[in-house]
Amino acid sequence: IDEEEVTYLRPEINSIVDNYAKETVNLLKIRIREDDTIASGQTIASIKYRIIDNDVFLDYNDSLDIVSKGIPIGKRVRVANILSWMNQKGIVPRNKPNTLAGRRSTAFIIARSMEKNGTVKRFANKGTNVLNSIGEGTALFDNMQSSIALASQRYIDELISNI
Repeated sequence: IDEEEVTYLRPEINSIVDNYAKETVNLLKIRIREDDTIASGQTIASIKYRIIDNDVFLDYNDSLDIVSKGIPIGKRVRVANILSWMNQKGIVPRNKPNTLAGRRSTAFIIARSMEKNGTVKRFANKGTNVLNSIGEGTALFDNMQSSIALASQRYIDELISNI
């Protein structure tokens, strides 16, 4: 295929890849909602995509990696992060006064428990693996590849019919 032919196909391929990227972001957001791992909504809001030379790059904040992979046993957890999470979720101390000192004490206990046990008990103290629901080997990715192959085949058929 020469440069003119690539230029002819490029708008359709760009559209397919852009559609794939949008669907990937939407699927990821749906999976996070299904897992019920939303605290402030910042993680979902951070998920964006970029396309460079038909390569899709996902951008998101670090909390998505924590949701997906979890925090392994033994990894130190910052009390300030837990305190922020507690505030976002509206979690208040159970057996302590609802003061800054009481919330810090509770955040400290939660952080130490996470270091000892890992995260999210309902996911076997591991992450949700939400990032494994996107990318190569998924139906969405396979559909994109099929769409590109069909677009290419249509173009080749058109070239042959014009001979």
